[in-house]
Amino acid sequence: MNIIKTIAAALCAAALCVLTAACAPAPRAVVETVPEEVVVIKPASGKGNYITVGRTESYSYTDNTGNVYNASYKIPQLTLESEDAQAINAEINEKFARDFANANNEITARNSLTCDALDYESHLNQNVLSIVIRRVYFSHAVDYTVYNLDVKTGTRLGSEELCAEIGRRYSDVRRALTEKLEEDYNTKYQTASHPQNYEENHRKTVSEDNVSDAALFLDDNGALNAICKEYANVGAGVFSVVLQLD
Repeated sequence: MNIIKTIAAALCAAALCVLTAACAPAPRAVVETVPEEVVVIKPASGKGNYITVGRTESYSYTDNTGNVYNASYKIPQLTLESEDAQAINAEINEKFARDFANANNEITARNSLTCDALDYESHLNQNVLSIVIRRVYFSHAVDYTVYNLDVKTGTRLGSEELCAEIGRRYSDVRRALTEKLEEDYNTKYQTASHPQNYEENHRKTVSEDNVSDAALFLDDNGALNAICKEYANVGAGVFSVVLQLD
């Protein structure tokens, strides 16, 4: 009888273990996954990806006559690796290196600065990067140097290429520029009392050669602008003006 009880107890214990195992939650399978390659979607490249400060210097001194100068010079450098971009960088360095050298020489001699300011601005519109370098002289005369570049191809854009890039006919742009020059010139000088050589200067200002020499660029709003010369018998006799054509 005791043997039977013992066997029965053992069978009950075994059945209880089976029942407990059946009721317990099944362990979850551990699935090891290899993470997929992370794909970083970069935002559209800004002008910071194509241009940086190539050289900058600040000057603060007093000249021999007591004039105090606080001036800064800054020129750009393209970071694109195309031949045209590198050629533009070389051109910029060659053209403006003398301004830095002249400033240091003038400061050493405590003379007045010939160039009061040297700076630039850049504008990116889709594939077109426009760079406008501005040099301001002590006489307050300003000259500009303009570069346009297709950042997609790395090629330099002349006036005709720039117009084609934005879907404009170069002949139409020239016509609009001539009209704008005419309007601006007449507003400034036609009503002046006894303007000297007005007709001659007016003719030079709206001439085919002067219009052809104009530098076109796009501003931050994508508007087409032109930098060109106006002639007048005042001051230096010739002035650079910026005219918006849109």
